[in-house]
Amino acid sequence: MGTYSGILLKKYQAPQWKGEPETVVQFEEAINQTCGDHIKLFMDKKSTLTWDGKGCMICTASAEILCNANNNGLDIPQLFENLKAENELENQPELQALVETLSEYPTRSKCVMLAWEGFMRMNTQ
Repeated sequence: MGTYSGILLKKYQAPQWKGEPETVVQFEEAINQTCGDHIKLFMDKKSTLTWDGKGCMICTASAEILCNANNNGLDIPQLFENLKAENELENQPELQALVETLSEYPTRSKCVMLAWEGFMRMNTQ
């Protein structure tokens, strides 16, 4: 599958969770100084996670996948650990696309992990 898999491309081209909500109760910004990827994460009062920003396809698709996982009740800290360890997540195709990207293109790990690291910071404050 790899970096430009259909799953990542679809998330990049048609994001469902992009945009700042009317009411923000938590906010975190994640910036990759090396390439300029810039992701803003927003949590509203219903715990819906959305994002905004600019970045490469991998970075923005990963932010979209993070929001989708959170908004569908998945355990984000556990998924974060699985991504870092590059554990297989075959029953979750969107997440598996990120794992494969990490495996195939280790230099793009910051692109994959930027929003996820921001989410983890947001939830430890």
